Amino acid sequence: MKDTILKYVKVLGNYSWQELAFNEVDALILAVISYNDFTGIVTHPKTVTIKQAYEAMQKKFNLKNKDRFLNNAKILFKELANSSRYGNLKLENYQKINTKHEQFGAITIRLDSKTIFISFEGTEDNLVGWEEDFRLCHMYPVPAQKSAWEYLEQQQKGNKYIYIGGHSKGGNLSMAAGMNAHWWVRHKIKKIYNFDGPGFMIREITSKSYKKIKKKIITYIPEESIIGVLLENTSQVKVIKSYAKKTLAHDAFTWNCYGPILTLGTLSDYSYNIKRKVKQIMASYDNTERKLFVDTFFKILYNSGYTEKSELNKISFNKVKNVLKETHKLTKEEKSILIDILKILGKKEDDDEKKDSNNK
Repeated sequence: MKDTILKYVKVLGNYSWQELAFNEVDALILAVISYNDFTGIVTHPKTVTIKQAYEAMQKKFNLKNKDRFLNNAKILFKELANSSRYGNLKLENYQKINTKHEQFGAITIRLDSKTIFISFEGTEDNLVGWEEDFRLCHMYPVPAQKSAWEYLEQQQKGNKYIYIGGHSKGGNLSMAAGMNAHWWVRHKIKKIYNFDGPGFMIREITSKSYKKIKKKIITYIPEESIIGVLLENTSQVKVIKSYAKKTLAHDAFTWNCYGPILTLGTLSDYSYNIKRKVKQIMASYDNTERKLFVDTFFKILYNSGYTEKSELNKISFNKVKNVLKETHKLTKEEKSILIDILKILGKKEDDDEKKDSNNK
């Protein structure tokens, strides 16, 4: 078995919190917990242990998830339930929102009587969540960010120490929640874990609210990160070794850890060039033009019958560009922006574009 969070739980899952202190690998594990569906199991104000929640899940009719990451999240939760380290941790206030404009999920894991870990769910397979991610390039706050800081405000009551974390969009929500917290809530926050989540626009990253929470944020990205290098993020960043390449490296179950430590790596040229391209896009288009891109792009996807992100694996960017060229309903401006941005995103890397690692 590879040295990932699954092996960590199998090998060290029976160590007490006194024998092995809370660490970054624990934080990643708790961040992934929120991808599980606790509907009808963890209902406010009722609390259940991880072991009890797993037992309740077995009574549901659950098909094996086609998504490898989500299926691994279920496997991980089973391992947590059967371990003495995690099995008796209590789960609180599971929230789930899925509307035409918002995809949000959160759950609280109680570490002790005074300490909680708030876990924000990342993007699901539905296009609504992916569209909301895209809107981060022109809109703040998006609906899920509002829900995140409302959830933090709700959960902070009666607690002295707070950890916040999330994977993918959940990482962004973790930062947004901390940014908008009242000063007395910020004082309670010990650390914010952003696991390969996108950043913010320049206006937000240079704001007083971000600067007040910046020192508490730690961002983890895989060597070939795509999501985690989007937009701006000036927090402490750790690059982590992954057993996967390119888009597959976003999967936290491919990240290497050595005991309680995530193994450090080096940002790849591939990831560096993605980051450079996104900066090029952001500098080339104003908020109105970015909004036009997102509105038009997703309008085409919805009108074409797409409802899930995974369905897009059946088409390539070249095919999308060809569809756009044939879309006579678009104005000349709309078509120009869409094709231009997709051209940048879909362009293959040339050797002469690759930068020396010293420039990173």
